Formats: sequence, structure tokens, C-alpha cells
Amino acid sequence: MSAGASAPGWLAVDLGKTRVRVAHVRPGGERPEVEFAEERDWDAADPKSLERVAREFDARRFRCTTLLKPADYQILLVEAPAVAREERGDRHPRHGAAQPRRAL
Repeated sequence: MSAGASAPGWLAVDLGKTRVRVAHVRPGGERPEVEFAEERDWDAADPKSLERVAREFDARRFRCTTLLKPADYQILLVEAPAVAREERGDRHPRHGAAQPRRAL
């Protein structure tokens, strides 16, 4: 957990034009469980407005994430480059894979 976070799971935040939506989701048995999902009014031009919502939900106790709308991002599929397997640095060292080579 991040510093200050004490509640299990995540607080997802979606900032709309005039409404902020929050949902707290925590690990459950077979599926995650939604603890709450609510909306509040907010004014994007007034930073205190979002601070008020954060205080109301005591957002400091959560690990937080935001939701992006489809217009805010793109996912592009590309072909893998022709690189020799031993030259690739795409495997994580905790999984026993070789580290990428680095110049000294």
C-alpha cells in the first residue's frame, strides 16, 4: 500500500464536467467487491470543490486510480521488432530472466 493508505482495494475516480464519480473496490472471494459507488457535484474551475469531495470520502486512506475516457487514449498494436532473444530486455529480473545489456 502507498504511504497513508489503510483501506484494502482501490478508490477509482472519474472526473466528469460537473460530476465526480468515486467507487471503492476491494478484493473479495472469487470476484472483487464494490464497497460503494457514488457521485458528487464539482466545479473544475474551483480546486476547493474537488478537495471537498476528497475530504468527504477520506480519500487519503485509499490507493487511488483514475478512469480515462476512450477519447483520452489510444492503444496501437504493432509488430515485435526483429531483435535476437538474448538482446531483449523485456523480462523482469525477479522472474529469473537475464538483465538487459548496458554500456559501461
